[in-house]
Amino acid sequence: MKNFITAFVFLSAAVAASAQDALTSEYNYSPFRRIVVNDGFDFSIVNSEDYSVRLSADADIFTYAHAFVKDSTLFLELDSEAFPSDVKKRLSGKDSPVLFLRAEIGVPDIDVVEIHDNAVMDSKEPFTCGNVSLVVDGSAMIAGLEISADCVSLDLTRNSSASVSVKADSLKVVSSALASVTVAGSTVYSAFKALGNSSLTVNCVSDECRIASESAAEVSVSGKADVFSVTGRAGSIVNAEDMLSDKADVSLSMASHCTLGKTDSLSVDLIGGSHLIVDGNPPIQISRILSSSVTHPE
Repeated sequence: MKNFITAFVFLSAAVAASAQDALTSEYNYSPFRRIVVNDGFDFSIVNSEDYSVRLSADADIFTYAHAFVKDSTLFLELDSEAFPSDVKKRLSGKDSPVLFLRAEIGVPDIDVVEIHDNAVMDSKEPFTCGNVSLVVDGSAMIAGLEISADCVSLDLTRNSSASVSVKADSLKVVSSALASVTVAGSTVYSAFKALGNSSLTVNCVSDECRIASESAAEVSVSGKADVFSVTGRAGSIVNAEDMLSDKADVSLSMASHCTLGKTDSLSVDLIGGSHLIVDGNPPIQISRILSSSVTHPE
């Protein structure tokens, strides 16, 4: 059920792409630990002492934009099925205007953020929290999020995408299906997994960085790590030529491919027609090299 303490409504001076005036409401809520965003919202999360939402939308759809808390979860939803016929007609067709639908969420801390449909999360300013999990699916997007946290988990699937800058003790990222992820960060520990036909671009400085890639996934990694680990399976491609490390461990199978930057020491386990290209001449500890090869850049 809707759970808010105060609401202030006023006509803003902003004009949406549809040339309609926008209405804005501000709400305060009891505490929530999870955020679920659907239906094409653009939104950002900012640090605040209170739990609040500033909701803005085109005047003719404002009544159908909802922000409510249930079971410690904030939901942002647009009830487009309830639009009047004239609004539906105006918004249909290839030349229909772009909806203006925006929310700014204020929280002291948050545990989970789920982004669905065509929703877009951006960053008005760097956000600080404890442990947070970001889940993105559909055609949803995270655009330029800056976050500082103890632990960050990022999970993307379907056609979703994300561009994230992270400062954390621990960072874990999983991309699958057709998802596309770009991550820059400074961490103590980081782990990245690319599955399906997803793509993952990483630039990070970590004490320990682990990469796992499977199938047609493509991974590009740069930065610096004390310990760097690559696991490639089922024809995956990992480009780590700009990743420097003190110690590297590479395991490839089923015709996977990895290009590795300079490292002080290297351990390899290569099978099934895999190929590792190594920059420099580090001492190599070989577990297996079966029907596979290790070469240097041409």
